[in-house]
Amino acid sequence: MMKRITDFLNLLVSIAKARWILLLGFATVLSILVWLRNKLFLVVEIRLPIIAIISFVVLGSYPVAKLFEWLLARKPISPVQYRGLLWKPSRLRFRYPTPLCPRCKCKIIFRVERKSMYLVQSIRDIENAQDKMIQYIYECPNHGILPVPNEPVDYLQELAQTKINNERENAT
Repeated sequence: MMKRITDFLNLLVSIAKARWILLLGFATVLSILVWLRNKLFLVVEIRLPIIAIISFVVLGSYPVAKLFEWLLARKPISPVQYRGLLWKPSRLRFRYPTPLCPRCKCKIIFRVERKSMYLVQSIRDIENAQDKMIQYIYECPNHGILPVPNEPVDYLQELAQTKINNERENAT
């Protein structure tokens, strides 16, 4: 308890000794803030004809109007069948499509199973051992495991994205 009181009194003495430095720092910060306030909130009067103001408003509202037009007039995107799955394209072209079940059009659950051991009987089995040890499983919550090639989902997404982009280019 006595140590805390001593530390507090030492802090007060240090502040009293450094009061001119603290006062100078506070005055500097205050003067910078006043200077910035005068520069940033300076009132500028601009005289424009009414036709210029109307044209600025019209040109400024054009992107907003195009956004509303795009939102209201967009066509529903139909999913594309590819490699045993339906792929729903994204509205944004840079995003990958979403895999859907080809029967009920619900989202697919993707998982990877790795086998700890694999029985090798020939040299060809050794070459394909890596492919056989990893099993990619695509599962629908309603229909169970789907017959999809044993390939990772990101690879299938890239292939589906390429197919969707080719169809978009051929349509235009």
